[in-house]
Amino acid sequence: MTEPADIELAATRLQGQLLRKPCVTLRTLSDITGAQVYLKFLNQLFTASFKEHGASNKLVQLSVPEPQRGVITMSAAWCAPARCRCDRPISVGWA
Repeated sequence: MTEPADIELAATRLQGQLLRKPCVTLRTLSDITGAQVYLKFLNQLFTASFKEHGASNKLVQLSVPEPQRGVITMSAAWCAPARCRCDRPISVGWA
C-alpha cells in the first residue's frame, strides 16, 4: 500500500522534472462533503494521465546497470507512452 511518505519521496525525486499542474478547489463538492476537495488537471500532461509520474519515479530509482540492460514497458493503456515520454527529459543519475 502506498503511504503518504512514499508520495513525499516521489515528489522530492521528481522536483523540477515534470510540468506543474494547476490544482483548484471545488467549492460545491467541498460544501457538500464538509471537506476541502481539490481537482488537479492531469489532462495537461503530455500523456493526459498520471502514468508519467509513476514511470518517471521508477526510472529515477534505477541503479546504473539496470537501464544499461534496457527498460521495457508494456501496457494496454498509457504506461508505455509515459515511459517513452519521460526517458529523455528527466534527469537521472545514470544518464
